[in-house]
Amino acid sequence: MTEATNGYPFMIQLVGYWSWRYSDVNNHLDRVHMEDAQQGIKKARISLGSMVHGPEFDNLSPMAKDYLIAMSQDDGPSNTRVIAERIHRDVKYASVYRAQLIKEDVIEQTGFGYVDFKIPYLRDYLKEHAVHHQMKKDIAKAQTED
Repeated sequence: MTEATNGYPFMIQLVGYWSWRYSDVNNHLDRVHMEDAQQGIKKARISLGSMVHGPEFDNLSPMAKDYLIAMSQDDGPSNTRVIAERIHRDVKYASVYRAQLIKEDVIEQTGFGYVDFKIPYLRDYLKEHAVHHQMKKDIAKAQTED
């Protein structure tokens, strides 16, 4: 359970809350069992997505969203030059959004020319929701062309 939180205070609350709830549902009233913890972690990740990741992402500019989605393609820290290529912009242009996302504590610099997600599980959330974002973007573009 501790590892699943990645030290993120709100995730600690969510994992504890959902694990305890599942222990009650599973009639493990005296303590949290492994099964309860596994179910609680899954539910906590979903809750984190809907309560933290979704609203955070929705409040960003379209280019900042594209920047994050480009980052989500990597399994670890992302090279800022590669991100710029993925969003079809030059490095200088992309660095504006990099700086904005760092300032807003969404990402962090992990080395020269590299950034990574600061909020736990945001990469996973974006991988799961990137198609939805692209569809909304395509619909908006089509509406402006009509």
